Amino acid sequence: MISSAATLKVTAESHTTYRALLVGNANYRGISNDLPECATDAKAMATMLRGLSSEYTTTVSLNRSASQIASDISSTFSEADDDDVSLFYYSGHGAYSARPEYLGALCGVNDTYLTTSKLAQTLSGVRGKVIVILDSCYSGAAIAAQDDQSGSYAPDIDMSAINQHIIDSFAAYDSGLYLNTQSDSTSSSGGLRQSKFVVLTAC
Repeated sequence: MISSAATLKVTAESHTTYRALLVGNANYRGISNDLPECATDAKAMATMLRGLSSEYTTTVSLNRSASQIASDISSTFSEADDDDVSLFYYSGHGAYSARPEYLGALCGVNDTYLTTSKLAQTLSGVRGKVIVILDSCYSGAAIAAQDDQSGSYAPDIDMSAINQHIIDSFAAYDSGLYLNTQSDSTSSSGGLRQSKFVVLTAC
């Protein structure tokens, strides 16, 4: 008896994996005021995320330098694929600077700074959807700026330039492609409308 061969095609269903890197910088060793609550924030975020119906695998990193934060991002999200969701949370000092590229930078320990451009460049290598939550001073610098001498908010500062820099930090990335890998700033527009990033800031 001769039978015809049958081919069974199995299509694997996509599965979303949720990962979170939660950075709490609390001990600045005299360079800036210590922020002990930032370590508590990172741990509390981990507890909250573990309780969600979308189960997050969480990594809590405390008291990290700028280069260590970048390294943590690469290692934590190295296995992410296009169906996955990766959440980066930072609680710690944020920088105020007359230099736009350092405004809102994450203050690492040991007097180091991770600019928004470098943060976006690092996160652009993560496949899938990327959620960014920055819980630090001046992360909301796109809304208002403070005059260093008077200590009051200065409405005469050109906020459009500050807005544009923060937008441009993330605008150069689309599906993980960085348009200008040689520069710490970009000239692209369209910013946070890119589908790769969801960005929340607080000040």
